[in-house]
Amino acid sequence: MSSARTVSVSRCRALALGAGVGILSLGCEVPKAPEWEVSVTIPFTSDSLTTIDLLPSAVDTATIDGELVFVIDIQEDSILFRLGEMCEPCKLLHGDSATIPPFDYTDSLDVHFPEDVFDVQGIRARLELEIGSGLNFDPLRTHSDPDSAGSISLGVRDIATGALIRALEISGIGSDLPPSATWRMGLTLIVPDLTEGLRIILSMHSPPDTQVVVIDTLQTAKLKAKLDSIIVAGVTVVVNNKGFDDDDPLDVDVETRDELAKRYLNGTLDIQLNHNVEIDGTLDASLAATRENLFSGNPTREMRLQQLVLTPGIVQRQDVTPQELELLASFPDTFFIGYRGIARGTRQGPVGQRLSRITPHQFLRLRLRLHSRLVVGG
Repeated sequence: MSSARTVSVSRCRALALGAGVGILSLGCEVPKAPEWEVSVTIPFTSDSLTTIDLLPSAVDTATIDGELVFVIDIQEDSILFRLGEMCEPCKLLHGDSATIPPFDYTDSLDVHFPEDVFDVQGIRARLELEIGSGLNFDPLRTHSDPDSAGSISLGVRDIATGALIRALEISGIGSDLPPSATWRMGLTLIVPDLTEGLRIILSMHSPPDTQVVVIDTLQTAKLKAKLDSIIVAGVTVVVNNKGFDDDDPLDVDVETRDELAKRYLNGTLDIQLNHNVEIDGTLDASLAATRENLFSGNPTREMRLQQLVLTPGIVQRQDVTPQELELLASFPDTFFIGYRGIARGTRQGPVGQRLSRITPHQFLRLRLRLHSRLVVGG
């Protein structure tokens, strides 16, 4: 489907061919004579694909206080408010020396999650807010009547739902914001669920005043927000084209592998992918002696497992010829298996996105089991 948002997964891992093949030598030795054919089922090997490979690059894993979590890169943004936007009466006084008219102004700043992160669960983060004044007057200055003090109100809300997370107010009674001043404050956020990101709403009330200044409607105030130390228990992501690779050598029983290759007649390889991740799609695998030969298209250098479905729990079967087993037997004691696939999230987003909710404890595991007919004895 051309409109589907997909994830391309590509991974290679160094493996040992003989993992589990030693079952041939358990219990008794292979007879020398007479010759006969037997059927043997051998746990070939298994390999894990980590869920981190399905995530956007801005999301990583970490262990904090013994807990496996996701961490998200710092997200920040800022916005400038021009005096001409905040104070409508000031437009008629631009360039004049005059007292500042009273005004009320409200605007907002959105701090979005990284691209392709739709929703986070169990968020812990620190929100750093900064308000800077490029004005030539103090918008909070108290008039002769103390009840007319200016104020700045800040509300932190969920962008998608509008739910209020934190709120605070700064009063001109006991506080000021003189020219060129900057306020900085930090808030600790603990939120069970958050969609798209945070919206910071700023409301400023500047009271009647006696300050006389040259009114410049191009002067600005600034609001900056930075979401830092973002720790989450799970994420819902828009699955996107993404490749990965990794390697991890395992031991091999070379002697048993060679014995198997000499006695092998025919057989099949059962492939089973087990996982609890909200994805579907297909997966190809390539087995080769070197990383360079993975997906080479040369049957004398690689064995290919093609169009494996990502549906968990089902057994998919592929014939293994004697020539393919001889190829595997020719590999060194450590060889490589590479993965390439197309995965799609199984959740549907509000505007058609293909979404998948992923936690650090989810898994994808590929298991291979060889069913073979062998000649023994002789």
